[in-house]
Amino acid sequence: MSDKKQTERGRPCKPGRSVIICFRLREGEDDAILARLAQVPRGRRGAYIRRVLSGAPVEVMDQALREEPESVAAKLNAMFADDDEED
Repeated sequence: MSDKKQTERGRPCKPGRSVIICFRLREGEDDAILARLAQVPRGRRGAYIRRVLSGAPVEVMDQALREEPESVAAKLNAMFADDDEED
């Protein structure tokens, strides 16, 4: 058997170390955050949180949730591409 797993399916691993951060939100204390996250599709929550923590205005992210997924992705990519050009 070779070292490379050529039979694996899916996307290749990204380079670099992956860090997983877990935190707890409590009903009654964090209701606003829980309500906001409840609007995000389950498979997109991590991306939503990463973008907000990267500096995306929460209001923009909320508006994006109400739009079609393809237009949201295009707008967010454009927003962060502008940030990359400034660096």
